[in-house]
Amino acid sequence: MDVEFPTGLSFGCGEDNPIGLKLKPVYDGEKVRAEFTPGEFHQGCKNATHGGILYTLLDVVTGYSILYHGINVGATIKSEVKFKHVAPIGEPIQASGWVIKITKRLVEAKGVLTLEDNTVIAEGSFLFYISR
Repeated sequence: MDVEFPTGLSFGCGEDNPIGLKLKPVYDGEKVRAEFTPGEFHQGCKNATHGGILYTLLDVVTGYSILYHGINVGATIKSEVKFKHVAPIGEPIQASGWVIKITKRLVEAKGVLTLEDNTVIAEGSFLFYISR
């Protein structure tokens, strides 16, 4: 499968972005998974990861999940994220995303963020527009 991955400057996974998250998404045949450990510059409230960073983690893994289905050009057009638990600074976050449904112009995907003990931090539903 010919997959076009984001550029080196992508905020989520670009290796050349000095302020990016530098995620390394891996596809296991069903889900895309990535791990991220937030640092002090990723916090909103004291010692808690900013919700925008958590949203970005979900957007990246669900976006990658459509890439692995052979869809190279998609844009997030709708999303809903439910935050369930604080994500402490310095603790690894496991991000997973997978495709639920593909139609001619839309892809529905879901994602989840957990701590190492499987505590759910956030869950998200994403809708992508396919512009092929």
